[in-house]
Formats: sequence, C-alpha cells, structure tokens
Amino acid sequence: MTRRPTIDMTEQGAQRVIPGAERITDAELARRKMAQRLRPSVPQRPADHGLFGDGHLQQPLPLPLIGGKGR
Repeated sequence: MTRRPTIDMTEQGAQRVIPGAERITDAELARRKMAQRLRPSVPQRPADHGLFGDGHLQQPLPLPLIGGKGR
C-alpha cells in the first residue's frame, strides 16, 4: 500500500512532500512525545550504601527491638 505524496503550497509554488516528512500539529507532536520512554538525565547510582549496603558495615539500630529488654 503506497501513499500518494502530499502537496504543500509555499511561496515558490506547489511542493511535493516526501511521505513521513509531513508537517504535524502540536497536538500530534505532544502525543508522540508522551508515547516515548522516559530517559534519565543522569546515570543512576548504585544502591550499595546506607540501608542497602553491606551487612558488616551496618550500624545497630538505636531503638529497642519489640520483645527485647526494657519492657
């Protein structure tokens, strides 16, 4: 199935437009942008610190545990 070329009227006269290179509306551009995947602006850092770090580097919790001493 081939599409017929679109004709665009310019100051120089009628111009054929290559299929796929037609002008699109702002609404169509917004729909296309919304359909794209999100890309991070900076690379993600690894979660190997704090709560998700190595077990031997973890600090003890300052709160008493449930069922522990101090009840």
